[in-house]
Amino acid sequence: VDDGTGPGAWYLKSCVDATGNTWATPAWIAQAVDPVALAQQALDYTSIPAPQLALNPAADRIQLVNLPVWLAVTGDGWKPTSASASAGGVTVTTTATPTQVLWNMGDGNSVTCNGPGAAYDPNLADTAQHSDCTYTYRTSSAGQPNNSFAITATEQYRVTWTATGLPAGTPAAGDRGTITR
Repeated sequence: VDDGTGPGAWYLKSCVDATGNTWATPAWIAQAVDPVALAQQALDYTSIPAPQLALNPAADRIQLVNLPVWLAVTGDGWKPTSASASAGGVTVTTTATPTQVLWNMGDGNSVTCNGPGAAYDPNLADTAQHSDCTYTYRTSSAGQPNNSFAITATEQYRVTWTATGLPAGTPAAGDRGTITR
């Protein structure tokens, strides 16, 4: 016997037998929970921080043409982040995992890094550190607004979801594609 709780609705089930007799029975039909819709709701709850940028030489220092600038995302800007949403006994958790950073270097060029880059450590010898995420300016910013190039970074995240509490045969995981910050 279903008590009619949770998402769903009561329906009147009518039957007719071979002799033409009819009868009706109330029936509770539970509403199916759409895990993809819950995944979107969980994604809406996910707090994805803006990238914290680290440059070497630092952005407030004089830069030199033909000298590589190290580019890095630091702090919480390169960590997976998750959130959950629940309905009707189903819980879906989304996880946004950073995959790459697109750096707009302000001079019309860009750099795509498939990782956070490496922050320069002044306590280590130059020969003891390396970055796979660098850019070398070939022209001066003299004559640009504020005599500088404005750098921006856009981080790309892959969003996946997993669900618990779904009926057998319902997909319990999926991919929501990519988002940027």
